[in-house]
Amino acid sequence: MLKRRGAREIGGLFVLFVLLIAFASFYEQVGQERVASNAPTTVNAQSEGVRALFLLYQREGFRTEPLKAPWSELGSGDGLLVFVEPTDSARGIDKTDIKILERWVRSGGTLLDLVSDPPVEQPLSPTNSVTGDCGATAGPLDPPGSTGISVPVNGASNSALLAGVTTLFVHSNQRLTLAKDALYTILARDTSGPIAVEKTLGKGHVILVANRYGATNAGLAQGDNAVFLVNIARRSTSAARRTVRFDEYHHGVGFAERTADKKDDLWESIPLPWRLAVLHLTAVGLLLVYNGNRRFGPARIVAPATTRASTDYVNSMARLYRRAGAADIAAETLYTRFLRDLRRTLDIPNDAGIAFVARTAEQKFGPAAAGLHELLARGEAIVAGQRPTETDMLNLAKQIERYRRACQLVGV
Repeated sequence: MLKRRGAREIGGLFVLFVLLIAFASFYEQVGQERVASNAPTTVNAQSEGVRALFLLYQREGFRTEPLKAPWSELGSGDGLLVFVEPTDSARGIDKTDIKILERWVRSGGTLLDLVSDPPVEQPLSPTNSVTGDCGATAGPLDPPGSTGISVPVNGASNSALLAGVTTLFVHSNQRLTLAKDALYTILARDTSGPIAVEKTLGKGHVILVANRYGATNAGLAQGDNAVFLVNIARRSTSAARRTVRFDEYHHGVGFAERTADKKDDLWESIPLPWRLAVLHLTAVGLLLVYNGNRRFGPARIVAPATTRASTDYVNSMARLYRRAGAADIAAETLYTRFLRDLRRTLDIPNDAGIAFVARTAEQKFGPAAAGLHELLARGEAIVAGQRPTETDMLNLAKQIERYRRACQLVGV
């Protein structure tokens, strides 16, 4: 009963564990995408999303994948990171993220930063070694009813990113502000300020565009926005078919993971799904320990089992044979078992005569087996029908026991 109850409890806890893992997977794969539907992500097919750009890159033959993990997951196989602002409020960018991003760009990666629309303003930030020398501020408001303007590109820059590009369609009054010593190439600007700029950082490049609208589902097909963005991907991924990654992690997609540093402990560096699994298994273990050490009812005193002495059976059989006057049967039983065991120990056939048995025993056991032939002869006489007295039977039993010990038959 207790085993069946324990099996049911373990089965129930296992089902709960499976449900936890399934819920975690749903939260990552589906639940987070519901949050992303209101943000400029690749799963958003509305006007503010960048689903069209994601599909355009795929149609042009680029290897395209969403990035649902921190920037520490970027590798040498990734050529372009499309980072669409703004970020999720719970997924801010700190100094550690900037260091990781700088290391990746300097090793040959390209960052495409699509700057947030007003009222978000970004001052220059000397501590940001990647984009801190370029800020963003809101310019004059567009005229009422304006749907955007076409801004000619800077053909004099001779940038490969402007191949086949004449104008960029802009629907934002956000403009870039550059530091005095910033080594940016201006790709497009109007009277309000720069719209698209580029700089080299190590072996890689940094591209900032104050026109997020141009990469969205609503603005991609207008002007030469699509051509401009395809040129960026083509130059960034030309070597060894590197991958275009769309940053979804900073839009709230994927589990929050952190890379451990000197201030973080091991627990903080473990991904959230694994932490949930460890907590659940710990709880299961505590429940099993608790259930395995508690009573399922009131304590009961168990009386010791009554046993009988091992000699009771022998005594009862002896009394039975004695009352029945069956001394010959008892003697015959003792003798035939002794002879069988002796033949087996001497490794001789069961039909061997008693003379051969006695001679073989004397050869093997020496003087200890002397007189064995007479004992065997008395036993054969009893088997043949001679009825011994009770005294003869007792003497015969004593002799058989002595020869059993002498011929090493004890325990056989």
